[in-house]
Order: sequence, then C-alpha cells, then structure tokens
Amino acid sequence: MLNRRLHRIIVGGITGIVLFSIIGAWLLISQTSLFFAFVCACIIAGLAIMLVRRVEKTDRQLESFFSAINNNDFNAHFAEEGDDKFLNGLFREMNRIITHFEDNHAELEERRFYYESIIRVLTHEIRNSITPISLFVGRPD
Repeated sequence: MLNRRLHRIIVGGITGIVLFSIIGAWLLISQTSLFFAFVCACIIAGLAIMLVRRVEKTDRQLESFFSAINNNDFNAHFAEEGDDKFLNGLFREMNRIITHFEDNHAELEERRFYYESIIRVLTHEIRNSITPISLFVGRPD
C-alpha cells in the first residue's frame, strides 16, 4: 500500500526544487535578472520547507505511536483526518495494534498475578513443612 498522494507531493517538490535551482543558477550566471534569481531562491526555500513539514507530520505521529507502545500508554489514539486513504488506514491499524497490545498486556498481568499467588501458597506450605523438621533437628537431647 503506497501513499500516492504523499509520493506525488515529494516528487513534485523535488522536481520543483531542481527546476527552480537550474533557472536560478542560469539567471545568476547570465546575470539576466538578479531579482528573479532571488525569487527562485525563495521558491526553493518554500518548497523545501513544505516538504519537510509534510514528512515531519507523519514522522511525529509514528514516533508518538511507538512511544506509546514502548511506555505501555494505551490512551494514545490517532484520529483519521482528511481524505488520505493511506494515512487513515495507517491510523486505523495503529489504533487496532494499541487495542490489541492493551488486551494482551491485561491478559499477561492476570497470568502474572495468578502465578505469583501460586508461588506464595507453595512457599508458605514448604516453610510450614520445614519448620517442625528444623525444630526437631535443632533441639538438644
């Protein structure tokens, strides 16, 4: 599943940066118009900032997802926004994973408590059976 929209934005942005770089370089070298060379540089900077922000937004959401999983934070949920099918599908899957992880975590906690209680009972019974023997062995005749 490929996010075609994000792919088009990235390829279009990089293509724009390359084209405006070539145009700006030609304008500077030929000294045709320093003003338009400056305009090209501003457009390049704008395209670069747009690309970075677009990619960083998705990166931040993925980072918060993995951070939530790592910290056992089951309150993190990701709202579907816009009409981007790829990102909405990704957010649905991330929410499903967090819910599944929470269910598994609860089940593992129940098992841990169950086994701890069995160990406590067994420890108590072993100590109770050892106490009379230790008293008998330690008693002087």
